[in-house]
Amino acid sequence: MMPLIEEFNEGRTADDNIRLECEDRDGLAFEIRSEEENTPTNLKEDLSEEEERELKRTLALKRIEMKDFTQFLKNHYFSKEFDISSVKE
Repeated sequence: MMPLIEEFNEGRTADDNIRLECEDRDGLAFEIRSEEENTPTNLKEDLSEEEERELKRTLALKRIEMKDFTQFLKNHYFSKEFDISSVKE
């Protein structure tokens, strides 16, 4: 999955806290996510209006990035050029 993330990110201009990354989980699984720095861990905590606006803006950008990656995967795996034999188990 990592080469696909690298290919997806190539030429994109997303900020580091929005850009998707892939984390290997002991070779058995992986996690695709964007950086979580500066994201409140407890959304019930009191946020100022400015913090709430910034959090909403950041989450909207992260959703767009995931949506774009989903479309990238659809284009990759469902294209006529895709060769199933290239997928490693």
